[in-house]
Amino acid sequence: MKLQIISLFCITQALAGTPEIPQNVASQWAQFQTALKADDLSTLLSMAKFPIRSNEFGDIKTPKAFRERYKTIFPKKTKHCLLASSLDPQKLKKQVLYQAWCEPIRFIFKQAGTKLLLTDIDNVNE
Repeated sequence: MKLQIISLFCITQALAGTPEIPQNVASQWAQFQTALKADDLSTLLSMAKFPIRSNEFGDIKTPKAFRERYKTIFPKKTKHCLLASSLDPQKLKKQVLYQAWCEPIRFIFKQAGTKLLLTDIDNVNE
């Protein structure tokens, strides 16, 4: 029965279609990637909503904690992955969130008004 419900959910989501990425979200994602490539912490901090929930790095409660853990969160391999990634929109209830994957970690962004903000870092293996 559980498998049938999950299958029905997946089919319903497929028929509903994946939400499109609005132009302002795409341009903000490009801004995030540019800031990441340049190690522009000021811009990255302005694109984060604290606390950032993370099961991989512990919750990142403040900009200071983000600065201290930056090289751990975004090592060279992860940065290269994110620079080559695109956002994957997911509809969750009435909200659309955007995720970028660098297996096994997904970086989750939500839109707050007109801003795209990093809100979660999730290791799917934990």
